[in-house]
Amino acid sequence: MREDLIRETRKYLSEKTGPCDLPDNCFNLKQFQGQGATSSSYILSIELPDREERRFFVKCYNQQNEAEAFWKDQLLRDYEISKVLSKIETERGLLRIVEPLFLLKDNFALVSEYVEGMPLSVYLFNNLKLSIITKIKNISEIEYIIKEVGLSLGGIHSLDYSLFTQGNACVSYKFSADFYSQKIDYFAEAIRKKIGDKKLLRDGVDYFNSTIEKIYLDNMSLTFEHSDFIPQNIIRDTKGHLFLHDFPNAGLGFGYCDLAHFISSLDDYTYLKTVDKRLVRRLMALFLTAYSEVRNVDWELLSAFLVYIQFYSTSILVAREVKPTLYKRFLLEHPVKKFENNISIYTDMNTLKDFLALPS
Repeated sequence: MREDLIRETRKYLSEKTGPCDLPDNCFNLKQFQGQGATSSSYILSIELPDREERRFFVKCYNQQNEAEAFWKDQLLRDYEISKVLSKIETERGLLRIVEPLFLLKDNFALVSEYVEGMPLSVYLFNNLKLSIITKIKNISEIEYIIKEVGLSLGGIHSLDYSLFTQGNACVSYKFSADFYSQKIDYFAEAIRKKIGDKKLLRDGVDYFNSTIEKIYLDNMSLTFEHSDFIPQNIIRDTKGHLFLHDFPNAGLGFGYCDLAHFISSLDDYTYLKTVDKRLVRRLMALFLTAYSEVRNVDWELLSAFLVYIQFYSTSILVAREVKPTLYKRFLLEHPVKKFENNISIYTDMNTLKDFLALPS
């Protein structure tokens, strides 16, 4: 991939700034944050003649040998959707979009400008990890960021979804009741052996399936949905700006998967017993309140999708990835117990509002 990347980067720089004849040793490719399940990330650094350095972010999909057409579609979707969004100014919120620059289709790679900073997930963890025993000095800054993320997501969900139905930016309507029901059934079966309360498991699935029928009964309007709207996919740069990236799974939906995903991701910090749970709940409430300033929230659907996210994205991933030997070291909550507790909370709207300290 390196040779193709250098060639295409030279071509891109030549189009933007004039002929680029830098030797290969001026290009340095380094892996960034390890390899993920479906993609790997790299930083391409270029030493320019004036001794300045320019960086690019390179995301490379790992699955090119299997289901090639599918992964090329994922690559094009990520590129085209982020291209469209990066040119749109939403009315509310300060969240920006990382603009993609070019593709290496044969290498399944997407190249964008590098944003110097850290994932919002790391920023929050660094500030919240000891919040139950130490006072957070910059709590007003954290609250401001969470509010802006909520406003921004409301702005994105308020965009005319026809913007994403042209050419390669076309997003599919895959977020149907059948799609979600199949996924929650699959994950419920996968975790059945880990959960002691089988009735709770069945009740959670039944509650979700019965509630999402409301989508069709009320003829709810479609919106653009990111589908992986979590702090890990938001970068906070060195100037405090926020950037959203990673759009391969975006589609037309109803917004509640994004809402539930972000709220649940905040709740994940409470796995650590040294994190102030009341503070995290306040951040969850701030996010949701800010979002509702832009777009109305249907509490039934939000509670249903919070149940859905518990099954496939948060508690179960932690249960699978965190080794039992590390529990005492990090003072972690038991993932299965937390999963059961969350399902009990999320299947009751009044309890959920109390949990978030919101008015009924």
